[in-house]
Amino acid sequence: MKIRSIVLIILVVCFSGVSCGRAVSPVALKHAAEGQRLYELMQYEDAIKEYNEAVKAQPSFALAYLGIGRCLADSEKFDEALRQYKRALDLDPKNDEIMYEIARTYIEKGLGDEGLLMLDRAKDRNPRNPKLFLYRGIYYYNSMQYTLAIDEFMKAAKEDSKSPEPYIKLSLLYINANNPSYQNGEKAVEYAQKAVDLAPDSLKALDTLANAYFFAGRYDLAEETAMVALEKSPDNPILEESLMRFRSTVKGSADEHNLKGAELLDSGDYGGAAEEFKMAIDIDPDFSDGYYNLGKVYSQIQDYNQALASYKKAIELNPDNPRYHYNMAIVYGLKGMSGESEQEYLMAISLDPYYDKAHNNLGALYVKTDKLNEALAEFDKAFEINPRSDYKNNSDMVRKMMEERGLTPKPVISDKAKSQY
Repeated sequence: MKIRSIVLIILVVCFSGVSCGRAVSPVALKHAAEGQRLYELMQYEDAIKEYNEAVKAQPSFALAYLGIGRCLADSEKFDEALRQYKRALDLDPKNDEIMYEIARTYIEKGLGDEGLLMLDRAKDRNPRNPKLFLYRGIYYYNSMQYTLAIDEFMKAAKEDSKSPEPYIKLSLLYINANNPSYQNGEKAVEYAQKAVDLAPDSLKALDTLANAYFFAGRYDLAEETAMVALEKSPDNPILEESLMRFRSTVKGSADEHNLKGAELLDSGDYGGAAEEFKMAIDIDPDFSDGYYNLGKVYSQIQDYNQALASYKKAIELNPDNPRYHYNMAIVYGLKGMSGESEQEYLMAISLDPYYDKAHNNLGALYVKTDKLNEALAEFDKAFEINPRSDYKNNSDMVRKMMEERGLTPKPVISDKAKSQY
């Protein structure tokens, strides 16, 4: 589920029957009020019909165009939404509410620069408007600057302590971030619950909570919450789709999620891969391959501390798997921890003496630490195991280095028992 703007339409209607400086006909007001009600029920097509009736009754009714735009934007029909917003702004050019919605739509459409310019324009009229922080947070979220996005959402929450919107955004961030370091089921549920506490009847808050439960692996609560939302808006296609997804998703075995995660990892979808591996672990907390593959994800995004933590957990559950030690050795090397890296390569080799990649990588580590004799032995062993490889080039390189220094290769007595395990 993508981050959407979670906005309840505030229809400004004065007792005098004047809005935006123009008298509003009772017929237009009636249809606009019904459009607002349907919008809040996430029944966007029906809401648009009511807003169109309001426009027919009074073509100069800017807030009706604003309502149509919001329905379209929440349906991700951004170009159509912008056309409606611009009609509204032509009718009411000083309305900062319209400016903020145009900014939000530009940002969600991927036109961040245009969105920020419109935010600056609206900010001049009200620099403390919560939407300034809220929509700037969406900009940072789309730019994958998650820490900045979180800061902006928290500022929005501070400016408007009664609004569920910032908490919905925070929950969705912790669900959908394309960086597994920010994915957090517990935080997603925590913030979604805050949104529901502030607005118990908000369908978007309930829908977000259902998705947060699902992401956290609490499938029964996800289905239960989705049903509560659907009771408030029967036959709602968006809510029905969510409920069907919750019900049709096979919790499956850890292996099934692990395989799906591996596919996503190969395709470069690190966020999706991490989610699958975490689901595998939720199903089976002793599933060592889930932790191992999660470590590979963290390695790809260069979160080496999290990668080490995942590999260590995998090794704790299955200490005799050479792949686990091999990959942890790589991460130690990337962190500049040569001693720890050597120990892990040695452990991988002791568990699988024919692990040619481990021999080759250990040789490269020895070159970096100026242990040329040991490096040559490892490169020669790697080539002996896999003569079709390019390992011989490494051996030749080290021999040349030793010749230049006047060194003679000597037999190396391996001590594979040095590992800390």
